[in-house]
This record gives sequence, C-alpha cells and structure tokens, in this order.
Amino acid sequence: MDKYSRVSSTKRRNRNLAIVIGVVGFLAVLSIAIVVPLVWNPSSKSEGDYLARAKAIMERVPLVDGHNDLPWQLQWHFDNQLADIDLTSRTAGEGKFGKFDQTNIPLLKEGMVGAQFWVSYPTCASQYKDAVSHALVQIDVIKRFIAKYSDTMQYVTTSQGIWDAFNAGDRKSVV
Repeated sequence: MDKYSRVSSTKRRNRNLAIVIGVVGFLAVLSIAIVVPLVWNPSSKSEGDYLARAKAIMERVPLVDGHNDLPWQLQWHFDNQLADIDLTSRTAGEGKFGKFDQTNIPLLKEGMVGAQFWVSYPTCASQYKDAVSHALVQIDVIKRFIAKYSDTMQYVTTSQGIWDAFNAGDRKSVV
C-alpha cells in the first residue's frame, strides 16, 4: 500500500469514528432529555407531598417567627387591657378599629410556629421623650400575656430555652 492510500484510510477511519461518537453523543443527550423529566417531574408530586415534608421538618425543628407586633397591636387596639382579648379564639377580640385577628393561638398552632420573637416597639414620635417607658410597658404586656397563656407559651431568653420548650411541646416566646 502506498503512502497516500494509508493517509486516506486513516482519514476515513477517523471520520467514521467521529460520526459514531457524534451519533452516540446525540443519542445520550436525547435519552437524558427524555428520561430526566419522566423520572423527576415536580408536577408528579402533589402539593400534599411538599406540605407533609414541611410539616415533618417543623415537627423536628422549631419554625421561628422573627418579628411579631402583637404587643403594639394590643396597645393600639386594646390599650393593653388583656382582659379584652382572647388569643385562644380565631377572632381574638373587638378592638377600637374592628375585629382583631392578626395573631392568635389557633393560627400559631396551625402554622406550626415553634418560637415567636415579640417586638417591643416604641414609636418614632416617642424618640427623645418616653421611648424607654413605652418599650418597658410593652415588655410588661408581653410578659403578662405569656403568663396569661402559660399553657401554650413559655418565656425564654436563650436559644437553648427555645429548644427545651420546643421539646416540651410549648410555643416559645422571646422578646
């Protein structure tokens, strides 16, 4: 065989190999494109599957609501009169501005809230005047409603306190 026929036969072999590799590669990509959506189809999982997974996680780990203005709402709607409010009801009470139902124990339980940071919020208007006394009044209200609902809430000041109360089955309250 002469040198030119050896080169052309090598070129043919390389070209055929490239075609085979290209076809195999194309088939591999096509297979992946078909199989992956069939195997992993988010629409094949129902909303209930995701909800069940989320609930299973929240049974093991406390969901922490990092900001709740209930103390401010109690001051605004009820002048801090805890006798006028029932947090065990879905409609906690009738305040100055109508029905009050933003935060209540049934909703906290339904939402599986494991810990709650209650906010002591003095208004900007009280700055340089009586902001400290407003904050202390709200902290007092927080402690009073935690005491009122001690069957459901526990006052804690540390992350370990949250875990301890969570493991005991209480909703935690942090100021």
